[in-house]
Amino acid sequence: MSDQRGKIVHLFTVDSDNGETLLDFGLLYKNPGCRSLWALWNSMSTTNEYFVEHIDIEIFPSQRGTWRKVNTSSLPDPISDTMSALELKESVFNMDSHPFDIVSRSVQIACKGTRCEYKHGDWAALMSHVDAYLRSPEFDSVYTQRGSRTLKSSSSDSQSDAEHRFFMSLARTCDQLEVASRGPLGLFLLDMTGAVLTGVIQQ
Repeated sequence: MSDQRGKIVHLFTVDSDNGETLLDFGLLYKNPGCRSLWALWNSMSTTNEYFVEHIDIEIFPSQRGTWRKVNTSSLPDPISDTMSALELKESVFNMDSHPFDIVSRSVQIACKGTRCEYKHGDWAALMSHVDAYLRSPEFDSVYTQRGSRTLKSSSSDSQSDAEHRFFMSLARTCDQLEVASRGPLGLFLLDMTGAVLTGVIQQ
């Protein structure tokens, strides 16, 4: 629509048959007779997936282009099987990596069979709880493989392997919970000379 001399004039209608929920849209200037329409869609999945499409629109004469889907770039997985238990632990309890609520919930999931008692935001108490869990019989029953502690000479390796499995599980759970908690809020469009910058604002 366009406001011309106090009147709202309909300029064009754009249809999309993808069946998804429209979250946000915006127009970018291409040339005097053409605009680029960008749309953010929610895929309605449980993992808060979304996608972005754009279409060129000729104003006069009124013509529509074809919706083009924007391929999203995936960040490298920060968690690797080659990381040591200590590296995984430092990654999990790095306050810049995950919010306290995410790590706290992940600890509750990973520390099966124990009760977590600490104040919200108390990272030291949360880490102390994990350290105590690593020395508990509950930890042995969940993360130590059967028969791996029958030989005293292998008890140290067995403990190291069990701790690695624990922190790997904890780190993966943190990542999964954080991805599930995110969601797209809107489009970010910046029309610059010779270039267009687009992005998605997430919560």
